[in-house]
Amino acid sequence: MQIVDARVRPPISMFTDSKLYEKDFLHGFRKQAGYGHVPHPDSSSIDIVLDEMRSNGVIHGVVPGRAINPTFGGGDQNSLKDLIAGSDGYLTGLVAADAASISDVGAFIDGVLKDGFKGITVESALAAGHHPVDHQSNFPIYEAAQSAGLVTYIMGGGSAGPDIGYSDPVFIDRVAENFPDLKIVAVHGGYPHVQEICGVVFRRANVWVLPDLYFPGLPGEADYLALARTFGQERVIFGTAYPVSPHGEHIKRYLDLPITDALKERILARNTIELFGLDL
Repeated sequence: MQIVDARVRPPISMFTDSKLYEKDFLHGFRKQAGYGHVPHPDSSSIDIVLDEMRSNGVIHGVVPGRAINPTFGGGDQNSLKDLIAGSDGYLTGLVAADAASISDVGAFIDGVLKDGFKGITVESALAAGHHPVDHQSNFPIYEAAQSAGLVTYIMGGGSAGPDIGYSDPVFIDRVAENFPDLKIVAVHGGYPHVQEICGVVFRRANVWVLPDLYFPGLPGEADYLALARTFGQERVIFGTAYPVSPHGEHIKRYLDLPITDALKERILARNTIELFGLDL
């Protein structure tokens, strides 16, 4: 069965210079997600992570960039470019789009395309202004990404902002309404507002759900599962949020879901392949 990890963060400086790989910080997330028993990941080599992915059947990975922010920190943005360029096509990259640091949106998007990236990430509630993702400052970015046909990861769930109000799917619903041709991936799947994000998928044909570490195994599982079985079959995608969820254990949770093998393969790989137009 093919598997594509739609949200993986290997140990490049963009992530290792942030809180993401800090032992205590990461262990808290892993414990909450049910992976507290798994040893802290070895961040000494990118190859260790890629080998773990391949050994668990992952044929491709998507790495979403993260802008340096006061919430989680962050590192060198060029480290993502170097990672993707050196992966021999194994990884797809998404460039972090921080409205506060982009003076010319057109030039920014041109650079994204020139460097061969297939999308962008918007996490504006993590930045200093803590702007919800439907803030007007993001609209020029969304408009340009829509025109360029770029996939846009929008952090709308989990620790998307100072409180769970920033995870309210209404923000993504508003973006989807204003930019109906923009391919939007709701990172963290609106968690904990699970039924609400399912409602957004029902209303908006341009929204995909990426629950990553919040599904399966946590409250809300029944609703994500119902979405995958019904009108969301082609718009639920798999991701580990690595290093939060270890590949072997997280993939096993998906393989153990009470759904058909055909639906498992669609969620684990096919939906992401089609979304990004990957030649796999």
